[in-house]
Amino acid sequence: MRETWAKQTTFSIDASESNNMLTIGYFFTIGFDGNSSVDTAIEREADIHKDILRLNLNETYQGIVTKILHTFQWVANLSMKPRFIAKADDDVYIKVPDLARWLQENAPPPAKLYAGHVHKGTHSRVRRSPDSPWYVNRSQYEHDYFPDYCAGPFYVVSSNVLEGIVNASKGSKALAGVFPVEDAYIGVLLKQIGIKPKKMGRSLFNWNRRTNEFVLKGKRKFPSSIVLGDSLSSEAIQKLHLYAATN
Repeated sequence: MRETWAKQTTFSIDASESNNMLTIGYFFTIGFDGNSSVDTAIEREADIHKDILRLNLNETYQGIVTKILHTFQWVANLSMKPRFIAKADDDVYIKVPDLARWLQENAPPPAKLYAGHVHKGTHSRVRRSPDSPWYVNRSQYEHDYFPDYCAGPFYVVSSNVLEGIVNASKGSKALAGVFPVEDAYIGVLLKQIGIKPKKMGRSLFNWNRRTNEFVLKGKRKFPSSIVLGDSLSSEAIQKLHLYAATN
């Protein structure tokens, strides 16, 4: 990611305006793998790049919601407040300049933004089977369907929405009902404060797990969406970046 889409930190949205420069910061949130060689390597990487937020928790699917909430709290406490925060898994590709332009057009201040690939209807049904990795029992969430929410591989929020997530996560109701489906839980918190996800179809996030196959085999034209994935390999991310840089 540092060699591809997370490399450029400043650019201008409008080349005709020299003072219209944007600054973007990237950082990685990582827990502990449990393998000493892996964890030591991450510590060395953190010392070199100074862009890794290390949390004292194990890297498991069930721990993602805690990981994200701690990350959002950290961002909310930064002295320099970002206008937008994009949360992305490490297996997606983001056309960062296009995302910046999209945000400028679709979320001028003081708009409250929560956008991505929206799960709704039958796709937001709560899984009640204990064998499911997305299992949620009724004591954690009593309804049969989650409110509409943005899929976890990528979503973007404005700073005022981030503050709402952090504040809602500290309430007694939220603390009693934490469940290990990160993206749905964020959606539940946002419903509590009256925020609905912005539905953009595939223009913002083309969530297709066959994208990796399409990119590597070159059978289809690369999608025009701003965010692609998930399940992209490093090779596919590099190929997408080369294509984006030359088109």
